[in-house]
Amino acid sequence: MDSQELNKDPYIKLFWVTVIVSIFAFFTLSTVAISSVKTYEICFSYQCLNFFFSEVMLVPLTSLAAALPICAIFLTLHKSQQTKIQIVQSSNQNKTANFFMHRKEFAELCKKIEEKYPVTINWQEIYNKIFFNNINNDKVNLSYDSSLSDYFSLDENCLKLFDSLSEMNGEVDTGGAIGLLHELDRIDSTSGIKLQLSGSVKRFFLKDEMADIGIKHYMPLKLVNGSITQTWELYFNIMKELAFFSGTTFDYEKPINSLGRYNYVLYQKGRIVENEGD
Repeated sequence: MDSQELNKDPYIKLFWVTVIVSIFAFFTLSTVAISSVKTYEICFSYQCLNFFFSEVMLVPLTSLAAALPICAIFLTLHKSQQTKIQIVQSSNQNKTANFFMHRKEFAELCKKIEEKYPVTINWQEIYNKIFFNNINNDKVNLSYDSSLSDYFSLDENCLKLFDSLSEMNGEVDTGGAIGLLHELDRIDSTSGIKLQLSGSVKRFFLKDEMADIGIKHYMPLKLVNGSITQTWELYFNIMKELAFFSGTTFDYEKPINSLGRYNYVLYQKGRIVENEGD
């Protein structure tokens, strides 16, 4: 316990007040008691000493003796207060150690994911989104709290889109397929997980053509093997690993394999192209 906390301890203050008051009272009462004796002479006999301590100094010594147990009580309370503060300090130190260890382990997980998948991960950004209270080290949460963060909850529009596409029973809707691509682009820019153009991940373009006025627009895409489904599966696998570390789950109840048919309709209609300008 440092000097500042020591000065704030009320029991140590009461201890010193009791000591000072008892000493002051002792000398005051002793002066009054000694001055009340009519005759003065130096005597060290048993009778004289007995008279002096048992009669003249009875009240001053009694007041001084009474202060001793009071001081002992305040010292005991002070020790208890000191132990309590030490426990709090130790808890804060453990909390801080857990905070930095937790961040380190999360960073190491993200590094392993980067080695496993063709992505780069902004682990600080993701960590602050998942463990919201840990940003200022005020309250360390070692598990995900959905009341503080919605990182592992798919956007409501995205869920509705997945549900509607999964329930089409083989019917293909071009607008829905394009919606999947826009959701992938949004996640790539907001989730802290970015696909890298390497290996199976290649650059494609979503072609938007207004034939009546001759305007073409090409939205850049990053797709795994040119597949919408495989790209979503890659994203889902990464989110599952992050969720497992965070003490929660990331699941979409309906299978997304059926979404593969949306690749074909876009390719067949020339909406996904390999080169800008095709």
